[in-house]
Amino acid sequence: MCKDHIVLAITALINSCIGQGIFPDKLKIASVIPLHKGGDINDPHNYRPISILTTLSKVFEKHIADQMYSYFLKTDVIHTSQSGFRRKHSCQTALLKLIKWMNDIDSGKLIGSVFLDLRKAFDLVDHEILLKVSLYNQLRHIGY
Repeated sequence: MCKDHIVLAITALINSCIGQGIFPDKLKIASVIPLHKGGDINDPHNYRPISILTTLSKVFEKHIADQMYSYFLKTDVIHTSQSGFRRKHSCQTALLKLIKWMNDIDSGKLIGSVFLDLRKAFDLVDHEILLKVSLYNQLRHIGY
């Protein structure tokens, strides 16, 4: 409802930050909330962190991501075989490539690939530190 009143100021802020190559420290602050994944609620390994960021930070991030994605497409930085983190690409497009690879293997061609699954990436985070940081951020947010 207020976009017409603030869009010019936000645009100027984002353009200024891009021009100076900075991201404001205030926009880097997030409240980290532990989200239960399942299992025993008393086991810290059964939680993953969720970062709550400001709306302005998300707008800024989306703008930068769109600009970078456009640049990567124009400059062919992203390989055509990559399916992850690309619009109109998914597990299905990766599987279609796999079928082609199977045909190539049957024809005697050598095929190589790298598959990464980052679903468990947050399991590598020290959960004790995560919970302490989360508590600190929550206390700071309410003024302690």
